[in-house]
Amino acid sequence: MATSGKAAWDKHFAGKDVETTIKENAQVYDATGKKVLATLPKNSSIFIPKTSTWSPLISIVYDNKKNGLIPFAKINKPVSKKSSAQVKAAGLKPSDVTPTIVDVWLEPEEIIQNTKKYVNSISIGDIEKETLNNLLDKTIQTQNQQIDITGLDPEIVPSEFFEILTSVKLVMLLRNNDMKIKKILGVKGMNLSKSKMKIMIPQQANMPLLDYYVSISASNNPNDAAMRISVKSKVKGKSTNTIKFKDAFDSQQEIDNWYKSIITSERSKQIGQKIVAESAVNAPKGKALLYPTIAVSELLSKRSDLIKAAIGKFKKPDKFNQATFEAAIKKLARSINSSDKKDQLDTVLDGEQLTQFTRFMMMNLRDANDNPVANISIGNASFMCEKILVRAAQEDMKSVRGGLNFYRMFYSQILENRQIAYAIARKVGSKKNLQLKYDYYSLVNWEQEYGDWVTLRSKNLINNLNDTLGMDPVER
Repeated sequence: MATSGKAAWDKHFAGKDVETTIKENAQVYDATGKKVLATLPKNSSIFIPKTSTWSPLISIVYDNKKNGLIPFAKINKPVSKKSSAQVKAAGLKPSDVTPTIVDVWLEPEEIIQNTKKYVNSISIGDIEKETLNNLLDKTIQTQNQQIDITGLDPEIVPSEFFEILTSVKLVMLLRNNDMKIKKILGVKGMNLSKSKMKIMIPQQANMPLLDYYVSISASNNPNDAAMRISVKSKVKGKSTNTIKFKDAFDSQQEIDNWYKSIITSERSKQIGQKIVAESAVNAPKGKALLYPTIAVSELLSKRSDLIKAAIGKFKKPDKFNQATFEAAIKKLARSINSSDKKDQLDTVLDGEQLTQFTRFMMMNLRDANDNPVANISIGNASFMCEKILVRAAQEDMKSVRGGLNFYRMFYSQILENRQIAYAIARKVGSKKNLQLKYDYYSLVNWEQEYGDWVTLRSKNLINNLNDTLGMDPVER
């Protein structure tokens, strides 16, 4: 600890329930302070119940429910709730690191070396530096898909940092001739133990789907032989970033080509997916956040069974008239190109259509305090349509002529055509045995290990439309 004794207690522990770890192996004593109850290894998690009383021996809870006393000098200060924000503010994207690790082919050892130099130079706390350095060391040293992070707090690590970790881990697994990983990435017949594999992390802004290349031939130029990897972190939650339709398709022509590649008898099950993609790709500049309204309107004409079934999953106000509600959606869609998200809904709808849509929104759009939406704007109306699309794309809608499953589109455009493999980092285990696991997926194993349903998701909220819908793979 940077400070010790009562000053440190007053600053970090007094009057608080605190979860923290111990800085080195420590004995736990009974209430007399004389009998040893247990010896806890370095980085063990402990809980300190709220108290204002300072003592050299601090009361703790360990192993989830056991009580005892431990010397205060053995305890790490708690990781601040601001740690993640502080680390992110300091800059931990690959493009932040100096010496640089982007737009240049490097061996994993060089990436680790440069990143550690950078971590040790930035203005973050000692615990945060130790966590990042430990993650870097363990990632390059461990020869399997999991590393032991018991006692570390990976939640302080920005998601972008996992681009660095997973690229290094992938090369270490390939060097170790991991048969599963080699099969996933299509190099199962090669002995890679002595290969001088290199990694190239391009500038993120230029490659929305791609986080890094891995070359097994130590090529100095990215080419078709280099593996393309996209990183998704699940360390801080269950969700990862979605795949935007404008990243999956470059143009209307590419959407048409994808649709024509489907056998005629199956196209009717994919027309809804085509409509959603078209509404996103063809949205005029400044209107992308309103395109769900256009998509729902088009689906009412070509997949009315699905949209009617999705609407049926929402709460209905008294005297709800679905035909009037659907007519309101179609009228709203016709006005989108001349509307702004801040405009009020009554600038487009009136009479019973306005009444029906407004009451439906107020019944189904609720804020964090469960209050109904108060701002009846076109933006919030489009958000309501977005929620209808998301509901239509849930797996329980499969019985409605296959539902709105984007798996075929995702598989064809992302895994097959763009030849993207995915690296997903996640926490597994308990606090006593916490592991960071790296999983890798490609067209070889996606359906078997990840799942065969791809839904829709955005980060939008009431009065806060800043994101567009994207394809969101559902893990088994």
